[in-house]
Amino acid sequence: LAQTEDSAWSKYFELRQLQKDIQIDLERLNPDDDFFRDASVQGTMLRVLTVWACLHPEVSYRQGMHEVLAHIVKVLHN
Repeated sequence: LAQTEDSAWSKYFELRQLQKDIQIDLERLNPDDDFFRDASVQGTMLRVLTVWACLHPEVSYRQGMHEVLAHIVKVLHN
């Protein structure tokens, strides 16, 4: 497996690490709210944050973005 910076494998592993970091934050999000424990809600938020991070590599994902997205998802769901 080529681990050069531009290799497909390197990008794959970078993406997987990004998703792991996001997932850690999602699992800690509002532990008392069953809405955010739902797998489909967490999956949606994971995809949104992953796409945003990939489209904005200069910022990528930062801790706390999941909390901003949580308000948007909750409002749109109701």
